[in-house]
Amino acid sequence: MSISKWPVLAIVVSSLALLPSEKVFPEAVSASPDVLTTEVSLNVYAQETLESVLFRLHTITRCPMLWDARMLADCRAKPATYRLVPLKTILAEQLEGTPIRYELKKKKLVFYRAKTASVVN
Repeated sequence: MSISKWPVLAIVVSSLALLPSEKVFPEAVSASPDVLTTEVSLNVYAQETLESVLFRLHTITRCPMLWDARMLADCRAKPATYRLVPLKTILAEQLEGTPIRYELKKKKLVFYRAKTASVVN
């Protein structure tokens, strides 16, 4: 007794038609100056770390971002509510008062700790 493969194939093909559109699973885009103008809606909570905010921004914008978790360990997020605010503005407000800076390098937003000038006597 053989089992026909056609019913299984019909189920698989019909299941593929039910997959979500690309908007649900967007591909990662390379960072360009335009990505900084991407409008983002986000709630930042007082208990959050700066790293969690950067991770959520990465998830929302799908922009490649690089940072070192140890570098951000002592940085807290500033509580705020953003509604359709450019990414550049959010980053400026969240990074203000911290030694963390960012720049576009090789199509990625790279976050780094700014070097502080040491006093030499």
